Amino acid sequence: MEKGEPTNNNNNTRKQPSITLENSDKWVVVANYNGDNEVKVPDVNAHQCVRIVNCTASVIQLPDKVCRIIIANSKQTGLLFKASVTGLEVVNSSRINIQVQEVCPMFNIEKTEGCNVYLSQASLDAEIVTSLSSCINIVIPAKSDTDDPIERAIPEQYRTVVVGDKLRTEPVTHIG
Repeated sequence: MEKGEPTNNNNNTRKQPSITLENSDKWVVVANYNGDNEVKVPDVNAHQCVRIVNCTASVIQLPDKVCRIIIANSKQTGLLFKASVTGLEVVNSSRINIQVQEVCPMFNIEKTEGCNVYLSQASLDAEIVTSLSSCINIVIPAKSDTDDPIERAIPEQYRTVVVGDKLRTEPVTHIG
């Protein structure tokens, strides 16, 4: 190396995007996509779990029903999926958009900042659990073709009071 030549001590090489099968084909792992608008995951089935990790500015599509979906350590990522047998989990992520076309019985969102969940008519009875998360919105489908979908925010602030020997917790509402 010549004197005065810039040195590159950055050992952070970008990992290659991939879709792989793990654990006897029980897990489909979608990893390291960055800026890919249409990542279609073919040939998934209801016996497989899908793990989406380290994706940024990408849209992942799951055209068939899967057992379970986990999104981890991803940013500005969208997921369009047909259905999930047990549910979907988002953890350590930000600015995530999720749309279910059929049924998903549970959404678990942890340590996530910014997540929009677009429910289908068949998923209106889904359970939604959030923990250590903010800016979580649920979009309820329109009742008719002439109506607009309804967007509802999950409360981020709660008030707890002691009543006898029990705690009563309710969301804080701001009027004004």
